[in-house]
Amino acid sequence: MIAQRRALLNLLFVPLCFISCTNKLAWNNVLPTARELLTSSATELQISASSRDNQAPDSPSSQSLSKNKRGYVLARAALHMHSPYSYDACTSISKDQCYADLRSSFCKNHLDFVALTDHPSHMTELEFPKLLLNEPEDELIFQNGQNSDPIANRMTCSDGHKVLIMAGFESQMMALGMTQHIEPTPERRSEEYSKRSSELSLRLKNEADAIVVMPHTEGKGKTPEKLSNLSLDAIEIYNLHANISPKTRADELGLTYFSGLIDLLVYWVDPFGEQQADLAFLSFMTVRDVYAKKWDALIAQGQHLTGIGGNDAHQSLFPGKAKDGDKIDSYRRLSRWVANGLLVQDLTVSEFKNALRKGRSWVTFEGLGSPVDFDFFAETPNQTLELGDTVYLSDQTAILHAQMPTLHHSSPQSGVSPKITLKLIYVDTRGNESVIESTGNSAIRHEIKSPGAYRVEVDIIPRHLKRFVGYQKEITERAFKWIISNHIYAVSEPPPSSL
Repeated sequence: MIAQRRALLNLLFVPLCFISCTNKLAWNNVLPTARELLTSSATELQISASSRDNQAPDSPSSQSLSKNKRGYVLARAALHMHSPYSYDACTSISKDQCYADLRSSFCKNHLDFVALTDHPSHMTELEFPKLLLNEPEDELIFQNGQNSDPIANRMTCSDGHKVLIMAGFESQMMALGMTQHIEPTPERRSEEYSKRSSELSLRLKNEADAIVVMPHTEGKGKTPEKLSNLSLDAIEIYNLHANISPKTRADELGLTYFSGLIDLLVYWVDPFGEQQADLAFLSFMTVRDVYAKKWDALIAQGQHLTGIGGNDAHQSLFPGKAKDGDKIDSYRRLSRWVANGLLVQDLTVSEFKNALRKGRSWVTFEGLGSPVDFDFFAETPNQTLELGDTVYLSDQTAILHAQMPTLHHSSPQSGVSPKITLKLIYVDTRGNESVIESTGNSAIRHEIKSPGAYRVEVDIIPRHLKRFVGYQKEITERAFKWIISNHIYAVSEPPPSSL
């Protein structure tokens, strides 16, 4: 039966895929036709749709995923999202619907922090608080009292959950959590924000208290040598939009041009009623080593840059809705797939920025399921060190501790447990990477012997998703990245100034 279904889908979708992928204007006409054709074909083959509800549940709150850790709480953050104020967002629906979908996604995914990163067209034309998506029922956050401009917006969801929204931009570089524009007019802003320079980074940090990030580090022209001169705080170590875009997949990531597209279209149509649309991106989910190689090389140069994951959601790739009522590339779906876990002392703007600047965070591919109780820290006889901290080996012993996460009970379940692997990654002082310990057990304990950088990666074979992927059962036997942490650093001796 699975072979029969696959043959039907290939027969119908290969020509449809060719037409729609080579002519963007054909999407609006081809995809509705595809849905009608596949649905009728499934009926003719007497393949009945499952009666179960395959709609994904809302994400659990971040507080339910982790206990208080040494004075820190876990917060979930979306760090690369485009609102209706980007020229290329929500191109097939009204801006009002786009706006409503975006705010709704924050609540459904229980995001604690959202850093909007709109393109200079048209965010340069708007002022705070409009860029913060402020509504009358929201609470504006001010830096120096209400006589100053707002720096953030706190919205309250229907269940009482609160989301802190900040503004920024994405162009040649990306700014997170800007407190203000750094130029007085739209024209001057557009000119300045389109630059890629250390001078712009410093202006954004000093004048707008922004976190400065290099987005899309998969780009071949973004070499470690060039990135090292930009005074960055962070780099993207994964971008979902790049993983989906056929051109970027082929040109920058070395992947097949249209690989995974037919599978994605089948999830959109779901003719047999047995696929959860949130899993449409399983076929695209490949974390290429181009990201890690550049990150490792920058770390070897002494740049302790925070790695972040970007969902890069625009809600504009595909027209129409999947059977769960959302667009295939909806804000809710993409911001669920790629999230960032931050360890913060409280849910404030300052703690958000402290965690990112320090690297007290990790990237989670939460579309695979929500991880519970992941942890990574180091201990010496005198102190506990968190992600982003540095241990000096000359005068103390340091032990790394990594805790394997488990799957949250609200994640999709098929009666089969996933296989989870915890890996300790070592980056030496030359930028060479190696796995120094790997286990399927609950924890890793490792004494630091050598200078360098240490991070944890968690792989998952998502057998728990087998019930929700239709004919793609074999994909649930493939290992996926589930978590990529930032680093704990080790050096031989403290710098002379601290001796």
